[in-house]
Order: sequence, then C-alpha cells, then structure tokens
Amino acid sequence: MQRLKLPLNTLSALAVISGLIGSSVSTVHAGSKKAQAKTPMTPLTTQKAAPSASSSTPTTQTTSSSSSSSPSDSNSAVSTANTQSTLDKIREVLNVQLSNEISGPTMENPDLNSLSSSNKLTLAYRTGMWRLGPVIQFSSKVAGEKAVDHFDMQDPYLRAANVSLFNNGNANLFADFRYYIPMTGATRSLDSLGSLRTTQVLTYTPSGSRMTALLIGIARVWGFNGSTVADGSKYVQLIGMPGLAYQFTPSIAFAGYYGAMENLRESADGKGPNWGYGDFLDLGLEFTVGRWVTINPYIELTPTQGINRANTTYQATLNWNLL
Repeated sequence: MQRLKLPLNTLSALAVISGLIGSSVSTVHAGSKKAQAKTPMTPLTTQKAAPSASSSTPTTQTTSSSSSSSPSDSNSAVSTANTQSTLDKIREVLNVQLSNEISGPTMENPDLNSLSSSNKLTLAYRTGMWRLGPVIQFSSKVAGEKAVDHFDMQDPYLRAANVSLFNNGNANLFADFRYYIPMTGATRSLDSLGSLRTTQVLTYTPSGSRMTALLIGIARVWGFNGSTVADGSKYVQLIGMPGLAYQFTPSIAFAGYYGAMENLRESADGKGPNWGYGDFLDLGLEFTVGRWVTINPYIELTPTQGINRANTTYQATLNWNLL
C-alpha cells in the first residue's frame, strides 16, 4: 500500500486545523510509519540480569524460570502477533476516527456550563491517495444541568479526500470533497437538496525547516427545492485562511491562522440574498499522544468585532483514532 511521506511538521500543522477541514488529515495519516516509530518499546531490563557465581540457588532458579517459556506462553505470543498483524492489515485499508470540536466560554465570562461539542465519527476506506467514506455528525452539551439532554443529530455527509493531489517534496496539496445529505428535521423543513463543499489545503515546508506555511480555501453551496427560502438560510459560503505552523518537538506543534469568511444568505427584510463578512484568528498548540490521540487547545479571536476578552473564546479539538 502506497503511503504519503510528508514532513512531520506538515502533518501536525494540518492536524491543528482539523476542526475546519473535517479531521481529514489526522484520519488518513494515523497509520504512517513516522507515527508508529514514536511508539515506545518495552524495556528489556529483565533480560540483562545474569546470575553471578556468588548468587544463591533460589535466585539462580528464579532467573532460569523467568527466562524460559512454556508452550502456553509461546501460543499466547503467537496469537498476539497474529492479532496485531491482522489489525495492521485492516488499518492499511480502513480507518475509524472520532473527533470532538469543543467550543468553550469567553475570557470575560469563563462559565464551563457554556461548553458544547460538535462531534464527528469518520469511516475512511483507503485506496491509493484517496480516502472515501461517510461521516456521522452530532452535537452535545459538555457541561451543565442539561448536558445529558442536549444531543442533536446533524446532517451526515459523504467524503472523498485526496491526501496529495500535488507534491514536490516541499509543497503538498490536499483536497476534500463532501456532499451533505439532508436527513435532519431542520434541513428537511427547508426543503433542502443538501449541500456540496470542497476544501483545499496547500502547505509548503522549506527543506530542513520546522516552519510550514499554509493556505486553506473552503467553498460550500446549498441547494433548495422550493422557491421560498427561510430567512437567514445560506446559499454560498467562502472561506480563505493563510497560516503558519511550527514544530517544536515530534509531538508538539504550534499553528496560527487568520480566516476571512463571506456568506451569501437570504435576508430577513425580504429583499433577497445578500453577502455578509466575518473573520476569525485562531492560535493554538497540538499535542500528539502516541498514535491514537491528538489534542489541540486554542483561542479564537474575532478581529472585526474587536480584540478583547469578550470576543475571545477558549476552544479545543480532540481526535481519537479508534482503528
């Protein structure tokens, strides 16, 4: 199976922005050789201790007993190796990931009862550079008295991602294509046809550098079956995000990016659709824990609304590689 080989800081930089690109890169690189190389080996200190001539008989017998293996131990080791080999073969073609995008309180009012989470369960089938599969979405409240009751399903989508449409060693182009299926009551009440979204992520890492430059483009289009569209409904969304990432260690990275967003939506005054502008500035760290978990805490600011404590929120993204 062909694997994409990118600089580790490029992978971490993309993992930091996985909340906006749908956790695609974390999903497709979970089984990379570099990720496997970070798995610690079991210490062999028990094999280094050899009995000396002055050792007592019980000590010598204990050491000999610990170094020998019974048939049952051998069978267990073979079974474990076979299971691991089977899992590795499955991971070559299939990946399952859970992503939690947590929106927190503002700096001005750090009330944990406002914590909510947008969650995605991704199933990806690997074929060449493509990753194909469905994504199930749901939102939940993380804390507060109504945390258990707050659980809303969101429209699922079908995703086709190519981890390397273009790569010349330093630069790489990632692309993601989605179709959101109108299955929830909210979208069905709008007589929605669903929506299409595409995401492109261009990265450039100079040779020998820990710094990666990012340029992200997102476009999404909604379709409606009827002639009447509810006030505030979106038709088109365009997002552009330049950014920078820096790899401190193999497991710790920083990323910051600025996003400019344009939304074409139905106006509330009945005068037809109009464009609305918004922006955001995200600054955060990404921690890789083995091959299974990445944690990305960050703060989000809204420059057009003023950079202050009231407009600065705490957020985080957690990615769990389940398979």
